[in-house]
Amino acid sequence: MTSAAAFSRLIANPRMLALAFAALLSAMPIAEQASAQSKGEKEILRTADRDAEIPRSEDAKDGERLMLEIANGRLRLRTDAKAESTRISAVFTVDGVDAADAERRTKLVRLYAERADEGTIIVGAYFPGTAMPRDSVELEVTAPPAKEAVLKSTDGVVEARGTTGKLRMITRNGEVIVSDHAGTVDARAVNGRILVEGATDSVQAKSTNGPVQIVLADGNDNPFTLEARNGAVIVEVASDFDGVVTMLTANGRLGVVDPAKLVRVSEISSTRLVAEIGEAQGQSTIATSNGAITLVRRAGPKADAAGPATGKPDTTRE
Repeated sequence: MTSAAAFSRLIANPRMLALAFAALLSAMPIAEQASAQSKGEKEILRTADRDAEIPRSEDAKDGERLMLEIANGRLRLRTDAKAESTRISAVFTVDGVDAADAERRTKLVRLYAERADEGTIIVGAYFPGTAMPRDSVELEVTAPPAKEAVLKSTDGVVEARGTTGKLRMITRNGEVIVSDHAGTVDARAVNGRILVEGATDSVQAKSTNGPVQIVLADGNDNPFTLEARNGAVIVEVASDFDGVVTMLTANGRLGVVDPAKLVRVSEISSTRLVAEIGEAQGQSTIATSNGAITLVRRAGPKADAAGPATGKPDTTRE
């Protein structure tokens, strides 16, 4: 039966028409109720801004020490080489059992920012009472060059851009993002991706559930140690990288991308691949339990006539 015929039949039968209208009207309150509930949940949320500033210490001439921590949300660290103080900005999103509770909790959120006796700047963002499902904070810290920095999050992203010194990044559920860091990097994530770009020194990274991607800056041939239990690992090294890279997997593909064909594979099996680059001095390791490993060597200034890397491995073992 066509839709036009069905409609004509419905019009010709008053009882069927009445039943159809009744069904339509009964559904409307449910849709309106769901819409109102969604709107009501959004209206419960409140926001609060908190700021702090800590002057640069005379004792920190060789760089600040920073300890930054949040529970949920996003934590960012940036370096300002000309800064004479560490600036902290926090935007809290506050949940509640109802609007009145959210309003009450908003007044009680706290940004802690103090310099400890030994000189470390400690920063934390805190919510009152029991944590609510949608509590989160965007915490941004802009600091002079640091000697050491630790960023920690329970459920959220930790991010460092253009930073310096010894850097540790830790999160349970969320991403770790590092770019253009001048110094060593130690990154840990339980459930989330680790991305380190423009690394100038040694890198250690470990993810339980999530991929790991590391890009070394030109001139960096410091050793790295990378591990992903469940996730792929991709490492990109410069054309001037010098070292031995041992790749280990229990279940996954092993591959090398090298446009210039200068990477020497000295050992290859279904679970192990050893790649030698340059004079093969430093020792680096990449390991996964379940996931592919790909080592990429960037083309050099003279572009290794083969051209840029395509992402398709030249040497693989599955």
